[in-house]
Amino acid sequence: MASLERHIRHENEELEIKRKDPKDRGYVLNRTWLAHNFAPIAQFLPDEPRILEVGLGTGENLLAITQANRKISLANCVGTCLQLLPEHDSLIASGLQIVPGMLAEFLPKEWDHGFDVVMLTLVLGWVDDDDGAIQRLGEVTKVGGYLLAFEEPHIIKKVERALSHRFNIHKPALPFKEGFHGTLMQKVRE
Repeated sequence: MASLERHIRHENEELEIKRKDPKDRGYVLNRTWLAHNFAPIAQFLPDEPRILEVGLGTGENLLAITQANRKISLANCVGTCLQLLPEHDSLIASGLQIVPGMLAEFLPKEWDHGFDVVMLTLVLGWVDDDDGAIQRLGEVTKVGGYLLAFEEPHIIKKVERALSHRFNIHKPALPFKEGFHGTLMQKVRE
């Protein structure tokens, strides 16, 4: 549980930084990275795709994606987070299902093969069982679906290595933020 408490503390500190400076360079790069890397795959998604964001944060990633693409509805999205934030109220009102207290390594079995897109931002460095979390992320992604991850370079390499037998790896053109990288992967087999 020390990892969970540490992550909640970190999430609260990050939120305070964003409240003080919403133009934080990493925050802006994150939205740019998403727009750059999500736009090309959006055309291949089914109508009303299901999206899972593990480690929802304030929900800005999902908001950016739904605002940029009309066929994506928050009602078809699920976000996991450690705790509900005041910013989540408007997301819930828009139909987003938020599951507080859900850790990446414990995603429910009934979610297997349930999502067209699975996203996470700086989550795997905080979980106790990153190998288990990586496997669960692969299991909840549908065949033909996409995994977008933004993490430290050594974690990105670990994700790519662990899932390379089931996913094709596409290298993104833009780093997420200084010291961090992203990967875009498409699931091609179970």
